[in-house]
Amino acid sequence: MCQLYPTGWLKQLEGLLMAHPGESGIVYCLSKRKTEDTVEWLNDQGIRALAYHAGQHRGLLPGDGAGGAQRPAG
Repeated sequence: MCQLYPTGWLKQLEGLLMAHPGESGIVYCLSKRKTEDTVEWLNDQGIRALAYHAGQHRGLLPGDGAGGAQRPAG
């Protein structure tokens, strides 16, 4: 696990993506806004990403069982 810090976090994230091409991962953000901004940036880079945050209703998660995101258990 790698912690990203506010200063240079985007460069650190880019470095992790380059070091682990094609791998899955989880990026933790401290706010809903930062989560959504990060997902938008990742998608703009051609990396499929989905946001999930505490204020989101679980029924809104996309997922069709064919490679999409799955609804968390519980």
